[in-house]
Amino acid sequence: MIKTEKLNISSEIRASAIEGIHDPEMWLKEESDQRSNLVVGRNKPGNYNGRTTHGRTHWSFHEDNDAARTISDIIFSTIICNKQEWTTDQVWGAAYNKGDYAQTHTHGKNRISWVYYLSCCNNCAPLLLEEAESEEASAHYDHLYDEKALMGYTRNLCHAKEIIPETNLLVYFNSEVVHEVPEHKCNHERIILAGNVSKDSKMMSWEEAY
Repeated sequence: MIKTEKLNISSEIRASAIEGIHDPEMWLKEESDQRSNLVVGRNKPGNYNGRTTHGRTHWSFHEDNDAARTISDIIFSTIICNKQEWTTDQVWGAAYNKGDYAQTHTHGKNRISWVYYLSCCNNCAPLLLEEAESEEASAHYDHLYDEKALMGYTRNLCHAKEIIPETNLLVYFNSEVVHEVPEHKCNHERIILAGNVSKDSKMMSWEEAY
């Protein structure tokens, strides 16, 4: 399952989310966190138009940034019908500068993952997604679900679905879909918000409720 939908989120809200992504207080602090290797073109903070940039925020960005919360709520309502059983459990922002890319990875199992473009152009690095279409293919990707095995793994997605970036575009997909972002070659930033939606583990079962 790979779907796209154009949203109508105001430039003011998007600008506020982007400002938060550029805020050092929002940057991912756990450098040893294996999951922080999603954007790997630059391992140290860089400089963009006189502003120091880090690459990405922590995993609960929507809890600290009102605009990110607003956007993630809109996205949640867009992709989830039975809202009582699902919850947004992770949201993060990332600014790709020239030379940055994302390794081949998945977001695990039993989730819906999404990417929303805050600021980009059609020439920015695309999102490449390849969905396993058979049990054999699924078994081939099983090792990707092990985060330790995932580190440093890069695969050439020759037959992937290519999503051309477009500001205000939402892409959502089964979290088991293998995906990557090739090297970003534009001189400006490619800025995205991403998240995972999963079954709410805190929801009581029917037996517990009654």
